[in-house]
Amino acid sequence: MPGALRVRVVRSAEELSPGLDALVSASGAPFYFGREFLTAYEHYPVQAVADRYYLEAYDAEEELLGFAPCHVQADPLGALGLAAGEMALVSNLWHCPDSHLVAVQRRPEVAAALLEAMGRCAAEAGLARYGFVNVEVDSPSAAALEAAGLTGTPIDKRYALDLSSFTTEDEYLATLSGSTRHEYRRQLRRAAGAGAEMSMRTATAHEEVERFRLLEISAARFGSAGYYDAQRIVDFLAMMQKAARINEIRLDGELLAIGILFAEDRKLHTWAAGYDRERELPFSPYYLLHASAVRYALELGLPVLEGGRRNDDFKMRFGMAQKPLAAYLGS
Repeated sequence: MPGALRVRVVRSAEELSPGLDALVSASGAPFYFGREFLTAYEHYPVQAVADRYYLEAYDAEEELLGFAPCHVQADPLGALGLAAGEMALVSNLWHCPDSHLVAVQRRPEVAAALLEAMGRCAAEAGLARYGFVNVEVDSPSAAALEAAGLTGTPIDKRYALDLSSFTTEDEYLATLSGSTRHEYRRQLRRAAGAGAEMSMRTATAHEEVERFRLLEISAARFGSAGYYDAQRIVDFLAMMQKAARINEIRLDGELLAIGILFAEDRKLHTWAAGYDRERELPFSPYYLLHASAVRYALELGLPVLEGGRRNDDFKMRFGMAQKPLAAYLGS
């Protein structure tokens, strides 16, 4: 029952439990729920956050059992049908495409205790709606939220590529259709012939803002203007040097495409990407971004490449599994 658990409400990432990262790791939740990402996003939110409530659920022995980072945000993707200017209290963030109820054992009472606390925080903030967004359908988190009384509403899809059985790029390509494999190699041959260069590096504390304008342009082209802000991204990356990687495609020294990825113990997350579609080229920079990410994941021995959302056809052609996402909201 909810009353058997104590939920601690924390308003700053600096006050989070020392045991948080261990809980996140043991629960199988992605790094978006860990201290590094939450601290960076708190200081430099890429998408505006009006307020935040970090919820920690403890049992009678004061063991940390569950966690839900909650943020007061608008709906930049139009997924929840909020009214103009309306906000909701959501967990985790819109820039987290894989939300979890963070717990080693996702029992209904843990979900109920966190949801009850979320409701109180939402009421305090004057919000009508609260809950979890971007939860994978049929996942343990979804099952716990459903057992706690919420119904999921489909809102999006994300994609993931299982690389666990591959040690080389050719082994991966062998699993694709002949036409897809041919096009992949054709694009890379054309890029090599033109002199294009692919590079992957660790993010620095002093990234150049102009490099990330391509993210703004690409988001606007796909109907999500304002989803990325180059200056906010640079500020955010300054605090993400442990996990963040920068994927760059250049031709004659000019930046054609850029991607932001996050590396953790078992996954490489492709988080954001943008490329120049105005310049006439004999190849697609997007193919090179994908190839570079696959090669880097294989180099690190990571079994999963998370592909994020959107660009469905490309991702499915290149072997990524579709993961339907739902929102679980209370009011």
